[in-house]
Amino acid sequence: MNRLLTLMLLLLLVGCAAQPRQLYPGERLSPEKEARVSTDSEDVYGAIAPGFDRKIYLVRINGESLSDTKALLGGQLHPYPTEAYVLPGRQELDVRYVHLNQYADGRVWFDAQAGKVYRVRYRISGYGVVFWVEDTAQGVPVGGLLE
Repeated sequence: MNRLLTLMLLLLLVGCAAQPRQLYPGERLSPEKEARVSTDSEDVYGAIAPGFDRKIYLVRINGESLSDTKALLGGQLHPYPTEAYVLPGRQELDVRYVHLNQYADGRVWFDAQAGKVYRVRYRISGYGVVFWVEDTAQGVPVGGLLE
């Protein structure tokens, strides 16, 4: 009985992870009319040991908080998505790198183009984390850092 209860609890928590966010009003547009932003995040351990995965979360885009109440109530320590859909134009991202009990925050910008996919990448540098945005089709950095 305890195993069944534990399994049901784990399945509930897995289902409550923050979902990708659409950051424009109305119905979702076709992929060629929007830009997709994802993050360079691992998903090896999942709900079993979530702290072991290296994750980058999208905390805020253009000043709008992406905190997901459903994920927070579901027990997620970091109730932010790892993917979002935006309209073309300048995008300012507040991102958070999380691994084990450590985290680092950063701010980056890029000019999104319709139909493109972008990925927030990171590199550990000394005691810090360096973030950038990459155009996935071309594999080149775009945009820059915000202070």
